[in-house]
Formats: sequence, C-alpha cells, structure tokens
Amino acid sequence: SWKQSEDSLQISRLDVRRPFGSGTASLLVVNVRNSLSVLETSSRSFEALVSDLIEQTSAIIIKHKGTLDLFLGDRAFANFGATRIHIGHRGSCVEAANDVFAASDSILGDYRTSTKDELAINIGMGSGKLVCGDLGSSTMMRFSFVGKLSLFVCAIER
Repeated sequence: SWKQSEDSLQISRLDVRRPFGSGTASLLVVNVRNSLSVLETSSRSFEALVSDLIEQTSAIIIKHKGTLDLFLGDRAFANFGATRIHIGHRGSCVEAANDVFAASDSILGDYRTSTKDELAINIGMGSGKLVCGDLGSSTMMRFSFVGKLSLFVCAIER
C-alpha cells in the first residue's frame, strides 16, 4: 500500500542521513535578476525561463564535478567539495561560474525582449570552512549549509 511505501522511503532516507561535519568547500549561487518582470508578462514564460536556467545550470555544475543542492524559484545552489571529496573544488567552482556567465545569453535569450526590466545572471561564490549535513525532521530532511560562508555567498550574489 501507499502507507507502507511511504514508511519504507522514510526509513531508507533516515538510514543514509549525512551527519553534520565541517570541512573546506566552495559554494555557488546563481540567480536571474529581475526575473519577476517575466512573471508579470506571462506565467508560462517564467516557467520556461526557470526550466532553461535549471537545465543549463545543472549541466554546467555537473560538468565541473559540483553537486546541485537546491533550486528555489529562479535561484540555484551548488557545492563543490562538500558532498564528495574534490581537491580542486575552488577552481571547479570558478570554472562553473564562468561557464554559467558565458551561457547567460543562451539562458536569458528570448526572455530579454519580453520584459521592461533588464534580465541578468547574478552569481555568488566563495570558498572556505563550511559546516554541512542533513538538517530537518523525520518528515522532511534536507542537506544544508550553515555558517558565515553560506551567508556571504548569498549576500554577494545579490
């Protein structure tokens, strides 16, 4: 039954829980500036813009050995070196950021002509000591970053 499947899923998720730990890693945050102006024009256009962002940004992050952690609206969060050992995480994060910036015309393309506000890709990145692991409850668990580095990266991305 559905209940049994849900319970099995819950148990398996808790069995692979990643405890909090600290180490050195790099974080990358990508956001579309003024994307709400696309939403004011058309919800379908906004959905297409976010889909394009997810598709292209995901491919770039994976290409550079990063881990895509979360998409929240028009914002992507990725880490390099936090969820798997990656000695060159700093360089990979910078290369991924450069590739996202280079792809910004492709990502934003047709949407630029449909809005009154200028669309652009904002990128925040940083490297340093990080505390991360699964955080949440038995009903919802999410891999999270805590500390000054994650706050700093989100602040400079704006």
